Amino acid sequence: MKNEDKVALTLLGGWALMIGAIAFWSFFPLEYVAPYSERQFAANNLERNLNLLAGYGYMLAFGVSPLLLLVGLIGLRARYGDIVGNFGKNILLVGAFTGPIVAYSATIVGENVAWMLFFAGSAVSFACLALFGIVALNKKPLRRWNVLPLIAGFWYPTMLFTALLSMMVTGDLPEDSLSFAHVSMITLQCVALFMLGYILKSDVPEETAAPA
Repeated sequence: MKNEDKVALTLLGGWALMIGAIAFWSFFPLEYVAPYSERQFAANNLERNLNLLAGYGYMLAFGVSPLLLLVGLIGLRARYGDIVGNFGKNILLVGAFTGPIVAYSATIVGENVAWMLFFAGSAVSFACLALFGIVALNKKPLRRWNVLPLIAGFWYPTMLFTALLSMMVTGDLPEDSLSFAHVSMITLQCVALFMLGYILKSDVPEETAAPA
């Protein structure tokens, strides 16, 4: 890959991770305040406005962020792929494309599983980012804060997997499937993702000198 292409992908990927962090986070605090099960009982303008915002946040988090994560993971791969080795390089590629495929396949399957795929798409991308983060702790491709990819990818897949496992065992989601602790951890994850994007866009490959 040409150095100019790496620079472009690095910059684009950094911005995509920063915007994606905000887009993904936007749903969770609003859903915590105005849960879906209570939206039909909204009694005043404030509740109705919160419900409307939560709906927009849902689309940003699970409809838009998979594409932003795709661009962001490709940017990470372009910048650090040669440093982390084949596994780290390939896991970013898997996460970049498998996540959106899983999420958007919800539009062509039955309603009973569509919601699960919609939630799972981002989880796949984040899980692959966390695996890259484990490699990054060893290879240290970033100039600083090599723990960020792990923090930026770990919590949401863990939260979703735990909730789905509970549903398989008990037949229903746990009552605290979105607790204050969960929202706090998602917030920490998105802060780490934003910081990772900022570091990525600031760490563009150095220009190679033109031959004399």
